[in-house]
Amino acid sequence: MNTTIVLLPTSQKELDTAVQVIKNNYKFFIVTEEDAGLEIKPEYINEPKNTICVPKGSSFAQKANIARQLICPSTDILIFLSNANEVEITEEWVESRVKAFRIEKVIGIIGKLFSMDIDKQIKLEEKMLTNLIISPEEFAARCKLQDGALRLVDKNSFSTTTKVWDKIGGLALDSEDPVSEYCCRIQSLGYGLLPQPQ
Repeated sequence: MNTTIVLLPTSQKELDTAVQVIKNNYKFFIVTEEDAGLEIKPEYINEPKNTICVPKGSSFAQKANIARQLICPSTDILIFLSNANEVEITEEWVESRVKAFRIEKVIGIIGKLFSMDIDKQIKLEEKMLTNLIISPEEFAARCKLQDGALRLVDKNSFSTTTKVWDKIGGLALDSEDPVSEYCCRIQSLGYGLLPQPQ
């Protein structure tokens, strides 16, 4: 499957480390903010153009959505990495995500499980139940763990298919937590969430 890794770096070290691991084996796209002080070295740039600088203060959702619009249409899998210092990126790490999508065709997103505090969860559930055509019981069955917590992945490191991303329309720009909302939206449609360790 054709995979593109989207780097949303927060430091030079993070950018350099990620690129060194992936540059020879994977397509990648770098999204930086104006005045972020990050050096995009000549060896990081390839054709078609794989870098974009967005206005300072752009949200995670804005950066991710812009990246998807500019990435080759033939890409099947998107792997988003932000604050990648928390993730040990190896070829095996990338391949484990790609392989899971090959095996499980109903998987919509893969990542490290993320816990949301109860007040935010209630607010997100209310929004989802208002905006989605799904019963509370069906929402719970599809989107919650056995303990009642929402089944979500961490935004710093997640993978999804372009088929699902494009069907959903990407990340909601008006959301306080767009990746968590994305997780709920895709699970509500019947796509699976596969938790994976860092």
